[in-house]
Amino acid sequence: MTHNLLALVPAHRAIVEAIREMYPGESDDDIADTIAGESDLQDAIVMVLRLALEREAQAKAIKDELIARLLYRAHRLEDGARSLRAAALQAMQDANLPKIRAIDMTASIGHGKPKVVIVEEGLIPPALCKIERTPKKAEIGKLLAEGTDVPGCTLSNGVDFLTIHRG
Repeated sequence: MTHNLLALVPAHRAIVEAIREMYPGESDDDIADTIAGESDLQDAIVMVLRLALEREAQAKAIKDELIARLLYRAHRLEDGARSLRAAALQAMQDANLPKIRAIDMTASIGHGKPKVVIVEEGLIPPALCKIERTPKKAEIGKLLAEGTDVPGCTLSNGVDFLTIHRG
């Protein structure tokens, strides 16, 4: 489909030049409708973009549905595994079997360590807290755009992109 667009570009350019020669004093805005009426390029681009939007929507729907279905299945499998482990642990404890050996595994009852429970976060001394440092990119960008030097930072080159407004 994209090779068809590229094939239309030379014809479009020829049409633009011919219309500009016919109306030398007119601005680009004034002759835009005439060009659009004579050239198939704009309609072809719109058609390609509609197809791109449709494919993006389909891909998102498939991913969302597939991811949701697989996550649901993964959670069910994990819940089932937890239930099976809990049943095995309970049976081993009730039967006073601290260890079971099999050809492919050894199962033993372990005793867990106590876990830290935070009851009042504000009372924790600062030395026992981790402070994360995150650069404020919006503020850094504003300073760099104003010409202020910010050590360790620079602005990248902008990258062209296509905006599509649906309406």
